[in-house]
Amino acid sequence: MHFPLVSFIVPVYNTDKYLETCLKSIINQTYKNIEVIVIDDGSTDSSAAICDAYRDKDSRIQVVHQSNQGIGASRNHGLDCIHGDYMLFVDSDDYIETTLVEKAVACLQKEKYDVIFFGHNEITNRGIKNSVMNFDASFDTRTIQEYVLIDRITNFLWNKMYRSELWEKLRFPVGFQYEDLFIHPSLFLRVRTFTIVPDILYHYNRLNNSSITGKNNEFSSWGRYNKFLAYKEHERISKLFLYKEGEEWAVSRCIHEGIKSLYIDYHSVRKLSKQERYDVLDYLKTHKSKRISFKYKLLQFMSKYFLIGLKIYSHIRYFQVKVKNG
Repeated sequence: MHFPLVSFIVPVYNTDKYLETCLKSIINQTYKNIEVIVIDDGSTDSSAAICDAYRDKDSRIQVVHQSNQGIGASRNHGLDCIHGDYMLFVDSDDYIETTLVEKAVACLQKEKYDVIFFGHNEITNRGIKNSVMNFDASFDTRTIQEYVLIDRITNFLWNKMYRSELWEKLRFPVGFQYEDLFIHPSLFLRVRTFTIVPDILYHYNRLNNSSITGKNNEFSSWGRYNKFLAYKEHERISKLFLYKEGEEWAVSRCIHEGIKSLYIDYHSVRKLSKQERYDVLDYLKTHKSKRISFKYKLLQFMSKYFLIGLKIYSHIRYFQVKVKNG
């Protein structure tokens, strides 16, 4: 029986409250042939010391300390370091079941799958919410690829185990939010085989207010602009894939996020550059979609011909959010 090496990539930035739980869940895997690449992205809390302490007591852990460059650069550094036949991403404020790798590797005795999906839950301030898969192992690969392109299969990195070769010469954009949403269309073009372990094996922590997903992005124009760029990538890949529905869906999402980035920018801490605003405005002037609501059709019209109207709407939304949040 072959026991492939499985690599973990764990980007870390100021998660000392959760980091030990995460690392314990990895090193206590019932499947032992693993390596753990921990990338400390310039943490300013005690995360770096925790990483080093776990490295010193488990030879399977390698720790890389780097200046703060963002999660995309951290994951890229991890991809450059792995040696495993298969690999997983684990965020340092999350944790996994100790049987995750054992159950995933058991599938490989039947076929050397490119991707193995597994179940997850979300830990929220309202309790634990289990994920529901809207696909199964009987689906053909083309359908899975289409589902990724229209986000019917969530573009999370961490609820999948990947054959490492899929990532050859494929890297995340650096200094970017929603880098998983951006990269997955290109990655899944390479996927030929997949399977599913339906068990809940990954625990996604949404209680960490310092994470990107935990923050209130209601008025972050930079975040919305990054999402706009990610959906433009979905549009590009859908065209290559000759998937008209995916292209139309991506255009509607680009318009939606592009408009949000513009009106949010009036109150955003980090402003869009002139070039970024121009890119969004140019897209809104040259694309249209029947899939957006009447409100967003009106906002798109304002972005083309009546920017003061968009500014007024921004003030109204900002006031509503301030009242809502107290």
